[in-house]
Amino acid sequence: MNIEEQFVVAVCDINNKKLPDVLSEDDGSIIFFENELEAKDFLQSLYESRDLTLIPLKEDCITLMRVQW
Repeated sequence: MNIEEQFVVAVCDINNKKLPDVLSEDDGSIIFFENELEAKDFLQSLYESRDLTLIPLKEDCITLMRVQW
């Protein structure tokens, strides 16, 4: 997998100029996704497992960010 093509899931607050919070494991390591579909599928599975009726990346204040090195 090419690192330049990876994505991270982030929570952005348009009222806050700080860097967004990026989804990470319990140990603090960032979770990377190979493409947008993989990230969306992850979020959909997460929401379904918690009985949330949100549409990933549309109704959840979540955004995908492309990793830049």
